Amino acid sequence: MSNSKSDATKGSASETRMRIVKTPEDVAALSHLSEEEKAMARENLGKIPGGEGWHLLGNDPELQGVLHLFELSVQALLKPDLQFIPFGPMNIACIEVARHMKCEWQAGALSVSTASAIGTWLSKEDCFHSQLGMLGFPDSKLWNDEQRLTIKFIRACLENKMTDELYNQARETWGQQKLLRIIVWIGFCHMWSMLINMAKVTWPKMHVAPLPNESMMSAYHSHTAKTWENLQGVWASVVPFFKALRQNMDQLSEQPEGMRFPIICTAADVEALSHLSEEEKAMALENLGKIPGGEGWFLLGNDPELQGFLHLIELSIAMLLEPDNQFVPFSPMSLGLSEVARQAGCEYTAGAMGVCTASAIGTWVADKDSYHSQMGMLDFPDSALWTDEQRMTIKFVRACLENKMTDELFDQALKTWGEKKILRHIVWLGFAHMWAMIMNTAKLSWPKMHSAPIPQKAMVDGYYSHISKIWEGLQDVWASVTPFFKQ
Repeated sequence: MSNSKSDATKGSASETRMRIVKTPEDVAALSHLSEEEKAMARENLGKIPGGEGWHLLGNDPELQGVLHLFELSVQALLKPDLQFIPFGPMNIACIEVARHMKCEWQAGALSVSTASAIGTWLSKEDCFHSQLGMLGFPDSKLWNDEQRLTIKFIRACLENKMTDELYNQARETWGQQKLLRIIVWIGFCHMWSMLINMAKVTWPKMHVAPLPNESMMSAYHSHTAKTWENLQGVWASVVPFFKALRQNMDQLSEQPEGMRFPIICTAADVEALSHLSEEEKAMALENLGKIPGGEGWFLLGNDPELQGFLHLIELSIAMLLEPDNQFVPFSPMSLGLSEVARQAGCEYTAGAMGVCTASAIGTWVADKDSYHSQMGMLDFPDSALWTDEQRMTIKFVRACLENKMTDELFDQALKTWGEKKILRHIVWLGFAHMWAMIMNTAKLSWPKMHSAPIPQKAMVDGYYSHISKIWEGLQDVWASVTPFFKQ
C-alpha cells in the first residue's frame, strides 16, 4: 500500500492524493499492485484516453477497464452525440456536473476542449464562445430549444427538482430511451467528479486542447462500435437466473400511482410498449429472466439495451467489492446506498434500504454486532454503536457527495481500504447516485412493506457463481480491446 503523501504526483498547484499513472515507470512504482495487475496496468496505457482522470485509475487496472467499457457503452447508446461536441447534451451534462460538484479539473477540461472545438468540424454553425458564459442563463437567446431544455433537465436531475412540465418536455424532445440514457451519462459524469475531487486533481494552465481529425474520430467510432457489439454478446449469453421468479406473465402489471414511466414486469407489459421495435421487445422479454426484481430494474424495461448494460456494470462492481454486498446491514456498500438516498432525496432507495436492512438484522446475512437501533444513528457517525470502519465509511461517503474530503479522512480511508477499494467504493456511490436520479425522475415511491424476503445462503452462493461467469466474459471483452490510444 502506498503512502498518500510520498507517492502522490505533483501537479501545477498541489499534490494529488493518489499517483497519476501515465508511464510504465509509474506502474512499476505502484507497490499495492501484484505483478499480474501491473502487467494489466501497462497494457491499459494503450487502451485508455489521455487525461488525469483515466490515469488516476491506473491505481486499479481492473476498475479502469470496467469504467472505460462503461464510457464506450454510453457513447454507443447516445451516438452520434459526444462529450466533445460543443453544447450537445453530453457536453452540457459534463459542464453542469462540474459546476454542481465544484470539480475544478472537469470544469477546466470541458472549458478548454469546448472552446477549442467551437468553429471546427466538431461544432455546429450556431455555436459561439460567448455561450460558455451563459450557462447561468438557460433562457438566453443564445441557446436553442434543446440546449435550453438540456441545462434545465440536468439541473433538475442533480437537485431532485424535476417537474411534470420539464419531464414531459424532455420526453417529447428525446423519447423515453434517450431520456434514460442521458440520466445515465449524468450519473457517469457525477461519479467521475467524485473520483477527481477525492484525488485532489487540479487543472493546469492550457490555452487550447488538441482536437482529433475526422478520420481519427471515424476510426474511434468503429472501435467503440466493436467493443459495444462484444458487450452485447456477453449480455446475450447471460442465463436467465431469475426466470423462475416471474409469474403471471400474460397479465398487465398494476402500475404504481403517479409514475412517469411504466413498470415492465410481464410479457403483456412488454407488448404494450409502442416505442419499442419488435427486436427490442424480444430483448425486453428475454431480459425479464435476467434482471433482479424491483421497480427500478423493471422501469428500465423501457430501454432493454440500457437495462442489460447497467446490469453488467452493477455485476462488475459487485465482483470488485466482493465479499461485501449492498444487503449486508451497515457494510460499506449498504451505508453508501443509505447515504446516497438521503443526499439525493430518493424515497425509493431509502425505503428499500430501510426494509432490507431491518429484515436482514439477526439473520445469517448480518454481522452479529448489527442492531436495529443503528438505523437511527446515521446522523450520529461518532456513536459508539458504529465500528471504526462504519464510522469512517459514513464520513467518507458524505465527503465524496459534498466535495468535503480532507487529507485526514482520506488517509484514514487509505489505511482502512487501500487505493483500489477507495476507488471502487466511489464508483459504487456514483452508480447508486445515478440510480437515485433515474428513480426520482420516474417519480418512483416506496410501497408499504413490513419486511423483505431473505434469500437462503445456497441461493446467494449460486448467484455469485452466476455473476462470476459473467465477470469472466467482461474481462475477456476488455482483454480483446485494441490499444487504440497507444500511438
